[in-house]
Amino acid sequence: MHILIAPNAFKNSLDAGSVAAAINDGLKQSNLKCTTHCFPVGDGGDGTGALILQHLNGTVIKTEVLDPLGRKISSSFGLIDDGKRLLLKWQMRLASAY
Repeated sequence: MHILIAPNAFKNSLDAGSVAAAINDGLKQSNLKCTTHCFPVGDGGDGTGALILQHLNGTVIKTEVLDPLGRKISSSFGLIDDGKRLLLKWQMRLASAY
C-alpha cells in the first residue's frame, strides 16, 4: 500500500510540513506495511507561498521594501524555474495595520 500524506496546516499550531512529518512518523511507528510520500498542501492562506516554493525547488529572496507610509520594512519573494518566474504573496497585514 502507498499512502500520500497531504495535510494542510493546523492553524496556530503546526505548518503543513510539520503535520505531514508527524503523520508519517506515526505511520512508521505503527509498523503498517506501506510506503509514504509527504506532500503538504495549502489553502491559499499562510504558508501557501512557502509550500509552492518547496514543491518547485524555488528560492526565497529577502529584501527591504517600503510600506504604504514609505517606511523601510523587510519582505521576501520567491523565484522558481531557475529565476524565470516570480512568486509574490500580498501581505494583507501591512495594509490593514494602517
